[in-house]
Amino acid sequence: NSKVYVNDLYKGVTLQQAIQDSIAYAKANNMRVVFQGGIQGDYWLNFSGGTQAELEKLIQDNSDVALFAIGAGNGGPGGNINDPNYLTSVSGVAKLETTHNNVMSVGALKRTGTATVRGMTNASAVDIGGYSNRGSNLTLMAATDSPAMDKLGIVRIFEGTSSSNPNLAGIASLVWSVNPGLKAGEVRQILTDTAMDLGSAGRDNTFGYGLANADAAVRRAWA
Repeated sequence: NSKVYVNDLYKGVTLQQAIQDSIAYAKANNMRVVFQGGIQGDYWLNFSGGTQAELEKLIQDNSDVALFAIGAGNGGPGGNINDPNYLTSVSGVAKLETTHNNVMSVGALKRTGTATVRGMTNASAVDIGGYSNRGSNLTLMAATDSPAMDKLGIVRIFEGTSSSNPNLAGIASLVWSVNPGLKAGEVRQILTDTAMDLGSAGRDNTFGYGLANADAAVRRAWA
């Protein structure tokens, strides 16, 4: 029962102005904003239509109604950015997850094996994408390699952390839909508390808090 209003932020105005406009519209119409951005690289911190300080103020001032799911970055082998620090830190705007509780950096979880049971094929094994940035400021993992339709109506496989962050944004919107009284930081807390642990027990620098679990997160928010 969640009504979704989609706004494309990447055409016509700067990124910061587009975010401001979307939040203003949301507040005027009692909506919540889940921003999903594959805005990888430190470039975006100071060239999004303002300074990093202005971007951080925009994020902080709207922590009640705006949650940001940002791709951790494809800085590793086979990725589309060159980041020698990809093993120890996420990239660009995603780093702000450390100081702003309404920002999530999202790593890419790939399936590495499949199994078919009763005619349905699903993942039998998963691992972090070799290109996916990681480190102490990685929040969560979400699935990558998702089927998505391009502008010509052709279904292709959408890859990278730019695929995982919209998947997490979609899960976050489901959480908020059952409990719109939550603040953005509380939505993030629910997502991290209910995530499926991966790798070392508890939070680690390869998988963050683990794989976002839509079912468990929505149930927690409802409860």
